[in-house]
Amino acid sequence: MHIAALLGSISQNVGGPAYSVRRLWQSVLRPGVSVTVHTVNNMGFDEQEGDYSIWEPVECRLWPTQGIKVLGYSKTMRDGLLKELGGKRALISQHGLWMYQGRMVNQLREELKLPVIIHPHGMLDPWALSRSAWKKKVVGALWEYENLRRATCLRVTAESELESVRRFGSKVPVAVIPNGIDVSDYERLPSREEAAALLPQLAGRRVLLFLSRVHPKKGLMRLLRIWKPLHTEHPEWLLAVCGPDEVGHTRELEAAVEELALGGAVVFCGPLFGKEKLAALSLADLFILPAFSENFGVAIAEALAARLPVITTKGAPWQGLEKNGCGWWADNEERAIEDALREALHLSAGQLRDMGERGREWMRRDYDWDLIGRQMLSVTEWVLGGGAAPTCVSLN
Repeated sequence: MHIAALLGSISQNVGGPAYSVRRLWQSVLRPGVSVTVHTVNNMGFDEQEGDYSIWEPVECRLWPTQGIKVLGYSKTMRDGLLKELGGKRALISQHGLWMYQGRMVNQLREELKLPVIIHPHGMLDPWALSRSAWKKKVVGALWEYENLRRATCLRVTAESELESVRRFGSKVPVAVIPNGIDVSDYERLPSREEAAALLPQLAGRRVLLFLSRVHPKKGLMRLLRIWKPLHTEHPEWLLAVCGPDEVGHTRELEAAVEELALGGAVVFCGPLFGKEKLAALSLADLFILPAFSENFGVAIAEALAARLPVITTKGAPWQGLEKNGCGWWADNEERAIEDALREALHLSAGQLRDMGERGREWMRRDYDWDLIGRQMLSVTEWVLGGGAAPTCVSLN
């Protein structure tokens, strides 16, 4: 079996999607199964050599684009896929929506008679659909609506995303398979002394950490408004905003910090990778992702694996935070986020550490990549061979 996976970018600066797609297909690999990832980098990030090497043994191919880059049109990619997939027992795995690859997938499905699995990555959630809605309607009418109707199967990461897909009107089978986390990557964080040497701006304070893409959907502007009264009550705490900037949102947040007079209560760290990322997790006491919409939220899984309790919203599918005693799952509004934060900030360091330990155990138990890889493999075998649908697949 061969799988051709189409992805907007493999750059680590993309954040969670690049990690989760990489580990998903690496976990599926075994004798008789091969995967090639095809990307056009329509997202504006420059891939580095390390972005390719970490995908091994999955092969990545970067194709040049023509025309409007954001759509990701690439004739050479289409020709390469025709050559790669022709005559093979194969399927196409499309990651993300509203790009030219959807039209290309439609064409390849017709020409090669191959099954297609589409991973929407939260792009059918109501909040996501409301952003640049007219552009999505145009692309949808031109090709993506048909592409979604003709897909063999969709794959989502949570029951809440399944509900969004059905609300959108999709009637095709949907596999519910979460992303995973490599808990062992967070087994040995740097000591606080080592971490402070790497990130001195976080040293000597209790740290509320945001570590994800800096994008409007992450809810950071409302977090700053919430932080205004809370930092006065808890001056020992520092809000650290870490992650790669998208659409110039960091500049907007910096202006808001100045307007709200939060200069000593907020620090912007920029993108963090490797040792610096682990240092931020080591220095943090509490993690927050106040997102309007998340289909999964890899950053949350990473924080839990690093023994940090988490605050997030019901825009993210993490109701298990409260069930497992390792965080807060707040209503998707400012007052509820503020209430959760106020409760968390009043807890002792020991109480927060105990919550973090419970979160790590939860990740180890339910989010192991080997388990998730087996689920994904069962779905790929089913769409190619038929028979009874795996238990993770919803047929209606």
